[in-house]
Amino acid sequence: MAKKQLAETFDNDSVWKELLEKYLKEFMEYFFPYAHSQIDWEKGYTFLDKELQKVVRTAVGKRRYVDKLVKIWLKSGEETWVLLHIEIQNQWEEDFSERIYIYQYRIFDRYKKKVATFVIFTDENPNWRPDKFEYNLLGTQQLCKYKTVKLLDYKNSWKELEENNNIVQVATIVEKKESSP
Repeated sequence: MAKKQLAETFDNDSVWKELLEKYLKEFMEYFFPYAHSQIDWEKGYTFLDKELQKVVRTAVGKRRYVDKLVKIWLKSGEETWVLLHIEIQNQWEEDFSERIYIYQYRIFDRYKKKVATFVIFTDENPNWRPDKFEYNLLGTQQLCKYKTVKLLDYKNSWKELEENNNIVQVATIVEKKESSP
């Protein structure tokens, strides 16, 4: 997909979903290189949209959004699931970390699978960088940490990104240029 085509359609998360479906390996390699290096890509991967919808549908409270749940294999031979969440909103959200925690525990509770969570933020607030949900109560601690990337951090790397052929890098440039005033 050419840069111009991406720019014309990059105004909603369906493009991110399509990017994840077609270029998951490149996506993980670019944004989360350590996790990418631990995945056995030769064994393939499976998108678990139906399983994800079962968890999201039963969530209590306001409507919740998660993009992709993927079954992968680690090089260690362990099957695991990866929750990929693209946060498209351009504003701070008070309960964002709690929402990620809810998805993780609901997936674990329903399917008894460990879940690694990765979040991409496309907002313009350099100070909003939630990466965990935690609470302490009467000596009990609950902690859910997840990996994040903020596209805003790539702004100074556009020239370098433009010289590469990785579609995920092109998408990063287009997203940030399209959302800039």
